Formats: sequence, structure tokens, C-alpha cells
Amino acid sequence: MSLRHIKQLSKALILTHIGPKPLATPKRSNIVLKSGKTFPYFRDLVTRSSLQESDILNRFKDVTELENAPEDVKRICSIGMASGVEIKKHRIEEMSNRLEQLFGKDCHREQMIGKLTVEIRSLIAHCLQFRSDKRSKSILVEKIQKRKKYMKFLRREDYERFEWLLDELKIKYIPPPAYYKFVSKRQKRKIEVKDAAYAVRQSKIDALKKKLEAEKEAFMQEKEEILAEIQKEAEKYELDPELFKQSLIREREKSKRYVLAKDLRTADVEYE
Repeated sequence: MSLRHIKQLSKALILTHIGPKPLATPKRSNIVLKSGKTFPYFRDLVTRSSLQESDILNRFKDVTELENAPEDVKRICSIGMASGVEIKKHRIEEMSNRLEQLFGKDCHREQMIGKLTVEIRSLIAHCLQFRSDKRSKSILVEKIQKRKKYMKFLRREDYERFEWLLDELKIKYIPPPAYYKFVSKRQKRKIEVKDAAYAVRQSKIDALKKKLEAEKEAFMQEKEEILAEIQKEAEKYELDPELFKQSLIREREKSKRYVLAKDLRTADVEYE
């Protein structure tokens, strides 16, 4: 028996007793959808608005015969009977008409940003429902970056229209940083620990301030009572209160000079 026949026989025995070699698992994409309702790069302040199923599609609004048409015909031309592509087109046309009323007919860049906003919000809802759809996630990232580029151009050309558009579309624009610095996981953990420590420290400081304010009120009340008693004693024995004030000032200055001289003596001893 030749060597080739021996190899074939051993391979057949392995397949019959052990089974075929398992297929390699495909590599996962780096685009990961975070748990929750938003993406870390998602700058829309509102989600996709819901539509009334009884509303007529935009392409049938110019048809005057629909006013006197039966209910079945109106229902066929409504949003409730439309497909996903038709609903998406209806949303884009609604956004286009709205922006045209606000900015005029020559608002090409605003129209592009509005169209991308409608597509982004539709893809967000799809990606949250189907989390394993990597292709839609990559398309979503591309559209977000494309919208950001158009917003950057509009910001350079006309800042007032740019702010107006952000307010109308409910979008938050964050410009890129001037300098990019990579932050490792260890540095992020350090920053989080520092922030937590500062928060605990600030909470303790606030609690101490409240405690001191409460003690201050009691102290001021007690001080007023003691001063009133001193005033009564001074009036009783016909004493001048200014003499007491001057003596207190002299005592304070004397104590300050004593502390200063003590500090100087300790400094001389350390220097020697």
C-alpha cells in the first residue's frame, strides 16, 4: 500500500470517528452599538417623530378628487397603507417643504442636512431594533459624518442660518478639538476615580458649610445676648464702652506681636 493510500485512509477514519473540522468563527466588526437608546456620536436631541396613519401621502395631496373619494380610496392613499420606502420619501418631502418655507428655495445645503437628518433618525430606530445589522451601522456612521461635514461648511458660510437650522432640527453640533490626545483605559479610570473623589470632597464641604451656617446663627444670637448684658452692666456702673474696645484692640495686637516673635525665633533655630 502506497503512502498516498495510507493518508487517504487515515483521513477517512478521522472524518468518520471525530467529524469534520469546525468552521472558523467570523471576525466581528468594530462598530458596536452601545446599550441604551443613543450612540456616543449621535447628536440629535429628539428622536424620529411618529406619523398619523390617516394622513395622506405627499404625492397624493395635490389630487383634488380625493376630497370626494370614498373612504377605501383615501385609506389606500394614506400613510397606514404605504410601504417603508414611501414613508421615508414622505418624511423627506415634509422636511424639504418645511426648510423651504424657513430658508427659501435656494437652501440647497440646508435641504441636504435635513434629508440626512431624516435618514439618520430612521437608521437609528432600525439599528436599535436589529443590533446585529453591521451594514446599517456602518451606513449610519457614514451619514452622520457626512451631515457633520455639511454643517461645518454651513457654519463657515453663515453662522446665523447655522444656529437657526440647529434650533429647527434639534441638533447639537460639537466642533472637533484643536488637538487630539489619546486617552487609554487606565487614564480614563484614573479620571473617573478623581472625579468621584472630588464629588465626595465637595459633598463633605457642602455639609460642613450647612453645619457652620447653623452654628453661626446660634453664635450670633448668643453674641447679641452677651453684648446686651455688657451694655446693661456698663450703663449700671457708668462705664465708657470705648475703653473696653480699645483694651481689646491692644490685647489683639499684643497677641499678634507675640505670635510673630515666636515664629521668628523658631525660624532662627531651624536656620542654625
